[in-house]
Amino acid sequence: MRAQNNSLRDLSRRQAAAVLLTIAGAAVALRARFLSVPLERDEGEYAYFGQLILQGGIPYRDAYNMKPPGVYYAHAAVLWFLGENPVAVRVGATIAALVAVYGLYRLARRWYSRRASLAASATLAVLSASTSVLGFASKAEHFVLAFALPALWLVQPWERATSVLRACVAGILLGISAAMKPSGAAFALALVGARWRAVSTPRLPAHLGRLAAFVLGCALPWFVVGAGFWWAGAAEKMWFWTITYARHYATDIPFAQGLVLAGTSLGRAIVSAPLVWLAATGGWLWIVRHDRADRRSPLLWFLASSVVAVVLGWRFSEHYFLLLLPAVALGVAKLADTVQWSWKWFWLVLVLLIGSAALFEQWRLYGRSPTEVARLVYGRNPFPEAVEIGRYLLEHSKPEDRVAVIGSEPEIYFYARRRAATGFVYTYPLMELHPFARAMQQQMQREIESARPRFLVLVHVPTSWSRRSESVVDILEWSARYANTHYRPVGLVEIPEVGESRYTWNEAALFRYPETDCFLSVFERKE
Repeated sequence: MRAQNNSLRDLSRRQAAAVLLTIAGAAVALRARFLSVPLERDEGEYAYFGQLILQGGIPYRDAYNMKPPGVYYAHAAVLWFLGENPVAVRVGATIAALVAVYGLYRLARRWYSRRASLAASATLAVLSASTSVLGFASKAEHFVLAFALPALWLVQPWERATSVLRACVAGILLGISAAMKPSGAAFALALVGARWRAVSTPRLPAHLGRLAAFVLGCALPWFVVGAGFWWAGAAEKMWFWTITYARHYATDIPFAQGLVLAGTSLGRAIVSAPLVWLAATGGWLWIVRHDRADRRSPLLWFLASSVVAVVLGWRFSEHYFLLLLPAVALGVAKLADTVQWSWKWFWLVLVLLIGSAALFEQWRLYGRSPTEVARLVYGRNPFPEAVEIGRYLLEHSKPEDRVAVIGSEPEIYFYARRRAATGFVYTYPLMELHPFARAMQQQMQREIESARPRFLVLVHVPTSWSRRSESVVDILEWSARYANTHYRPVGLVEIPEVGESRYTWNEAALFRYPETDCFLSVFERKE
């Protein structure tokens, strides 16, 4: 049942729609300034895989990573529809974020008034665009929420309105959500956990029928994916990367280190919008202490599923906490639905809470160029430099030429519009402590030697490798020998600690030596 606040009348449907459109417009405006910020490596990965798919390539066969294929095909669809350019990547993320905002509004209406549900939507719209959670970038979490929240809305009134077809459609959406990133599967807890008592009711057959339809719906996208990759002859490689290797990846971070990472990333998110997080905490405390059990249970299970979604993988990168933001927004909505506001005070407090977060974000970025924004958010990661390197490769190569980037900068391939000479678009797996590391390095060497790429890019940036003291370093020694033997330097990009990067191209690169510890070297194959 939905809470009704007797101190003021709720908004009409038309009024709510108008406010929702205003929220969507504000969300677009918040994200617009990030359209020209250089892509980061996750976005470069998704964009390159999408580009590869449009060229007839197959993930896991032609390019390797442990993520499920959903996010790659989502980006392929975005690039097909909007064009193969960086702006399209960010616009695609914006569309996914807006779908999630609307999905949360519909889900919140299961429990709250329209004005409180709008407060939830506004909260998610602002927080999910924040640099503190890297929300302006095209992250897989946006696509997870874009499918998971509508799925939960479809089946939330399980005991009275959910048909078998509706349950099946919800399952399909949740299955697609998990195909974007495995953490999407955690949101099934919000349904199954809250409705487990249904098995003891007299309507057991109806409940089991809906549950069966839901489970079959969840499985259907994965059946289609498995059949498709089996037909393409890439099922074995898909299994290795998404299951075998992913299992080692998920257990790579020690427990204590994970706690530190969680505290750091969560702290950044809270500091960026402390009033919102304080209000959300108050709302959730009210839910726990005062809500009836039938209302409290689905909300708490949703919170639990959100926490599990963040915890899966135990890495706690900033963008993982995007999955917690709908729960934060529902806490704010509860506060908005509970306190006996007048309309004037309701809107004033709402603008103060959410507007302060948006203004803080804009103040941090005011007057900064796209390159300066990238430096502020990502430090000395070579994301602005990848744009120039990609442009150079595009202008000095033919469409059929191959490029090898020895480092974890797949965005270079996307900018250059050139196929990689190796499936290893990241070198992180080569530095990790698992039994496949040395074999992966040897495979990368063989692929590059066989492809004889026109250009070679050596990345000397620590964050592009995450090398450890115990890492196998054969690939580093081999790449230096290979470049010196078969290639000539045509570019050097130096990234100083302070100031603008220095670019040296063509003949001048022969006589230039790096003066910084972070640099990228570009080589062209000798005739």
